[in-house]
Amino acid sequence: MIGIAEDDKKYLKFLWYLDDDNENFKIMQMNRVVFGCNCYPFLLSATLKYHIEKYSETNKSCFEMLNSSLYEDDLCHDADDVESAFNLSSDAVSILSDRSVLSTAAKVFDPVGFLSPFVVRIKRLMQEIWERGLDWDSKLPEDLESKWKKWFAEIEVLGEMKIERCYFSNVIGKMDSVEIHIFSDASIVAYGAVAYFRNVNLRGEVSTSFVMSKSRISLLKKLSLPRLELMGALIAARLWKYLSKLFCGLVDRGVFVDRLRNLFVLDKGFGT
Repeated sequence: MIGIAEDDKKYLKFLWYLDDDNENFKIMQMNRVVFGCNCYPFLLSATLKYHIEKYSETNKSCFEMLNSSLYEDDLCHDADDVESAFNLSSDAVSILSDRSVLSTAAKVFDPVGFLSPFVVRIKRLMQEIWERGLDWDSKLPEDLESKWKKWFAEIEVLGEMKIERCYFSNVIGKMDSVEIHIFSDASIVAYGAVAYFRNVNLRGEVSTSFVMSKSRISLLKKLSLPRLELMGALIAARLWKYLSKLFCGLVDRGVFVDRLRNLFVLDKGFGT
């Protein structure tokens, strides 16, 4: 994360509301650069150039290429032959790998959780980098670099995803009941929960639709699996609290299933 100079923080203020009535609030300010602000492209380029400068003597040809042909995370350069192009590309990957992991992960914007199974993998990779104490300017070890390249290659597939914008587009006839079903699970690596609508029409026909999901990477401090399962259940409870308020006039009840297949039926008033 890139820090913001003390004199510049006043330009990145925002309101933090303390209640649902939006009457009580605090004025807060960012301490780190915000992705998406007008100056972000310049700051990203300036940061990359600052670190690239370290290789001006040890890898002059690659430094000159990156310094002159790199714009944000896009690179356009030529070479005299295939071998030279390959060597330059390999050197550039070695220099930028760790920072590419961080910058690319930051660009995956998925607030609803459609991509949770995909995003959790890059979060885990970043955690492994921190666990090994790797410097951001060092080359990724072979096993981590292999994971990074595999994940990065799958980004193109995301463009093929198609997600229904309407929750009830597949419902035929009037709805008799609407439930929110929430499932939670955990592993040593991560934990989370996912919510679905379950709709039944007057003819008894059932349809489901994805609502949202939340996932978390397990802490660096190793926790037992039962503890992580409880943390997954906590996320599920928070999902229910949020969604039961959001769809208070629509949902009849909630159904929660944990990793051990324990089933809990929650009425509309629970947690609100």
